Formats: sequence, structure tokens, C-alpha cells
Amino acid sequence: MESTHIQEARTVHCCQCLICKKETFFQTKNPKMKTTRLVLLILKSLKVLKPQIEYYSLVKDILPFINDHLPLFQNLKIFQNGKWRKSILDALNHSAQVESGREVCKNRGFYKIKEEENKVVIEKNKIKDEMSNNLEILENELKRSLRLLEEMKMIQTNEIEKNETLFICESKRASISIIQNLQLLLYHLN
Repeated sequence: MESTHIQEARTVHCCQCLICKKETFFQTKNPKMKTTRLVLLILKSLKVLKPQIEYYSLVKDILPFINDHLPLFQNLKIFQNGKWRKSILDALNHSAQVESGREVCKNRGFYKIKEEENKVVIEKNKIKDEMSNNLEILENELKRSLRLLEEMKMIQTNEIEKNETLFICESKRASISIIQNLQLLLYHLN
């Protein structure tokens, strides 16, 4: 029943979540992704869409999110059979990176990414931002250096042209001087 629902859903959902940003990956013929990795992506996506919520409800948040994104998930192996809900639940319950909200929410079916995982993601994002900024600075410096090299080349080209012109002028003067001296010698010989 679930697999037919997947085949009926043809339109691709697009929001600002991490999963929609990876749309091309999910639309490949046989994308390889472990269920635990998918669950982490779903929880991270929910954190982007609903940052005010600490623990996400399986019934009210996670499953509706999955249903909204079924067109993207249809090529994943776990969605090829009718047991994807059980696979998702198993991944949520057994992942070392997912924390259950059973104690806090006083009920089963609430989940969030463990704080250590969030800290790692935040640190990775900080590093990415820093690298991106450094790359931009490097790119600007390279452009500036290239402009300077081009200016130096123009100056050198101008200097070479000046030197060639001077050499030619000096050669002409020397040639004229030699010719004049030869003419004088010829004149004195006659």
C-alpha cells in the first residue's frame, strides 16, 4: 500500500531543508544511503524547518515530513517495499546519534539528534564558513596578483620596446658615424 503511494506521488517536493538541497542525489537511479544516515538527515532537516522544537514527534513531525518528501525518497531501497516505517523507527531507536525524548516528553515517539552531534555539525559548519572565507580571500589575492603581473608584463614590454628602440637608434647613429668616417677617409684619400 505504501509503495503504491510512492509511485502515485510524481511531483518533487522542494523546501529549504537539507534533503531538498540534495535533490539530485535522491533522484539518481539507485542512491545508496543507510537508514540511520537518512534519519539523521530528516532530523537535521526538521531542525532547519522547525528550530523551536527540541524533540520531534514521530507521528506529528517525522512521518508527515517523510510523506511530504516521498517523491524524493522513492529510489531509496527502504522505500521499495512496504516496511519503510519499521525501518525508520528501528533506525531512530537504535542510532547512537539519536536521543529519545521518552523521559522529557513523558511519552514514546519523540526524537532529536544528540547534542554531541549538533556540536560536531556546528563545528563543521564553522570550519566550512572559515574555509569559504579563506578561499574567497585567496581568490581575491590571486586576482590582484594576476593584475600586478599583467601590469609588470606591460611595463617590461614597454621597457623592452624602449631598449630595442634605443638600440636601433644607437645602431643607426653608429652606422651613420661609421659611414661619415668612411666618407671622410675616402675624401682624404682622393
